[in-house]
Amino acid sequence: MMKRIITNLILAFIFLPIPKLISDYISIDIKNDNSIYSGSFIEYEKLIFTTTFFLAPMFFLIFVLLPYNLVVIKYKQRLIVKMCLFEFILIIVFFLLGTFINVWSFPYWKNIYYLFYFIPYSIVFASIIHFWVDKKEE
Repeated sequence: MMKRIITNLILAFIFLPIPKLISDYISIDIKNDNSIYSGSFIEYEKLIFTTTFFLAPMFFLIFVLLPYNLVVIKYKQRLIVKMCLFEFILIIVFFLLGTFINVWSFPYWKNIYYLFYFIPYSIVFASIIHFWVDKKEE
């Protein structure tokens, strides 16, 4: 159980912010697109430190990883089922958040790509949990 907790903390606080940091770094430093922030990449990251490194990982831990792990612990499944379950949880959270962040004011075909946006996350995160934690517990 301790290995599962440590793995979830590593996934939420280390692996989750990496794509955001990479895309911000590419757009600000490499492409010199300062429309997001007029300073440097370091100044921008200092500005959004709490959302990137604290709020988003805590939200991800509570609303995505906790339900996923509760289901996976109770029902032992194969890897492909775990990936689909993780994708399903991400889609449910997105649908619930969509009511608050005004996503549904746009036509649905402009938001449909979000469903495919979650596929790499579900593959990576479910695979890491499967191979680091679940295979070792069996």
